[in-house]
Amino acid sequence: MFLQIYRAQLIPPDRLEKLNYRSSRDFLDPQLFDGAKRIAEDVRARGDAALIDATARFDDVSISGEQLRVSEEEFRQARAALPADVLAAIETAIENHRRYNEALLPPALQLFDIAEGVVGGRKASPIRRVALYVPSGKGSYPSTFITIAVPALVAGVPEIEVIVPPRRDGTLDPALLVAADLLGTRNVLRANGVAGIAAASIGTEMLPKVRKIVGPGGPMIMAAQYYAHLQGVDVALFFGPSECMVIADDSADAALVAADLLNEAEHGPESSAILLTDSSSLAEAVQLEVERQLPGLPEWRREFASSALERFGGAVVTDDLDQAVALANEWANEHVQVVTRDPWRIAHRLVHASEILVGQCTTFSAISYAVGVPACLPTGQFASTYSAVTVDTYLRFSAVASLDAKGLRSLAPAITALARHEDFPAHARSIELRREQGLLS
Repeated sequence: MFLQIYRAQLIPPDRLEKLNYRSSRDFLDPQLFDGAKRIAEDVRARGDAALIDATARFDDVSISGEQLRVSEEEFRQARAALPADVLAAIETAIENHRRYNEALLPPALQLFDIAEGVVGGRKASPIRRVALYVPSGKGSYPSTFITIAVPALVAGVPEIEVIVPPRRDGTLDPALLVAADLLGTRNVLRANGVAGIAAASIGTEMLPKVRKIVGPGGPMIMAAQYYAHLQGVDVALFFGPSECMVIADDSADAALVAADLLNEAEHGPESSAILLTDSSSLAEAVQLEVERQLPGLPEWRREFASSALERFGGAVVTDDLDQAVALANEWANEHVQVVTRDPWRIAHRLVHASEILVGQCTTFSAISYAVGVPACLPTGQFASTYSAVTVDTYLRFSAVASLDAKGLRSLAPAITALARHEDFPAHARSIELRREQGLLS
């Protein structure tokens, strides 16, 4: 059986570790980090030449310096090659992501009264230059590009670089190029992912240094992003291999639960799919459904799914739904789907989930492709401290304050008292001078 069933109190320690942390600890493996560092240092020393060599070595694709950038002709050919239904799907996804992020977009300037004569607030500004990393090693992901690019555009980021590893024939997915064309993000770099991330954090002839890098990936990509972070570039970290959790009771449809678990497991061998349920009969039915549905996947996806289930998946039978919620909050999964008689009651109690999907119609596939909510999310317990990629990811906030004389006069005693306590005489003197000059009268 690929989906093993465990009682919550009897999970073996090694399996508990896998269910709890999934594959997130792998990117901190010293060998992975050292490998990413070596590639980055080569990029620092040789620039674009190192990008070309890394792409040949790790992606088995030979390209010239001119081919690093996607050409106008490639954009044109991509549009001509794309089926009409895929184009329509891309347009739907873009529009829904735009609507979602525009609804979240904060005012450029927020001001409010703190006290009489004391005004506080904040000013929102987009990050000037960002790089978006879109994986392609295990498939084509225009949906990933859309979910990280649209929020950047809504935020008003003026300079966007896109890094995509090439396919074996040296091309990029036409759907991704069409999405980039529709969004006007035409600075697309074809290069090895680790080397490309290094180039974005360091700067090369072809790729200018950016201020932030955003995009998901496996452990090696996460290691490269962590190294980039150490170079002073902000990185939206810990968007690792895809993972899901379903919290269900005996009202759930076992075939649908199994299908949704396989939805995430087929992403790759580092992915995770977990069922938490208070129903032993549901767990057993889902286990059988996984066995029945798994052979229907193409061989390579079947291998991904079976490996993911065996390594990082499982069905956990809890004493009740309260225990299921407690485990979900402790394990802090990426996607958490709630399929119970009262799903909103459970959803309100989930505090450590990157994304909460309420009801059995709210499938993982729906949020991946068409709903417009984020699909680039923290994984491996980082949902407890980090958030999904939205318009907020690409904004920075400046605190704003304004005091009139009355406001400063009311605060003067507190300012001078604390300045003297902390032994900063110039702080206190700045207030006394204003009082002597009659500004606080």
